[in-house]
Amino acid sequence: MNRKLILLAGVLLSCALQLRAQGKHEINVFVGGYKSEFVQVDNENGTHYNMLFDDLNINQHIGDLYDLYEPHYSLESGPVITVDYHYILNKWLRVGAQANYGNLSGKFWYALGNKPAKNIKEYMFSMLPEVKINVTNWPGFRLYGKLAAGVQFNLGERLNDSPVDFAWDVVPLGAEWGGHRIYGNAELCFGSVIRGGRIGLGFKF
Repeated sequence: MNRKLILLAGVLLSCALQLRAQGKHEINVFVGGYKSEFVQVDNENGTHYNMLFDDLNINQHIGDLYDLYEPHYSLESGPVITVDYHYILNKWLRVGAQANYGNLSGKFWYALGNKPAKNIKEYMFSMLPEVKINVTNWPGFRLYGKLAAGVQFNLGERLNDSPVDFAWDVVPLGAEWGGHRIYGNAELCFGSVIRGGRIGLGFKF
């Protein structure tokens, strides 16, 4: 029994050392904002009237007559936490997946009518398979782009009626700087997960 345990430990150690020597894996942890739903409500050409961080006193904010019949929102977006993993196929191409968490809070109501106001506290989790393409591989600095698509789960008091949605994320420009094993990174993002940017820390092993 002891021999089997020693043999198993030796095999696992050998595999771990081999993976480390290959350096074929990377994990990145990011913090960013804003949640895409927050940005879309704020910029939907007047279809929705969003008063950011407001005291909900609508009498001071009613615009034209059209606004009286439209839904009104007062929303705040928390940060979006992203963790992604990639397997390094070669110096240009990586494949993997990203997981995201974000939340929205606030209130939804109509200026006219008897519909009750609705409090919003929505928690969003998403999982997206992902492809990462390195554009440059300069020592100490690298540029890349990413494309991901998957599903988002909406929990809590939702702004969105659907508990499950299609999710996508595009990074037209990302940058890594620092060492080969531990490095900093930053990304410009567009999609249903986040619209804006995120910054983080990466590890290769």
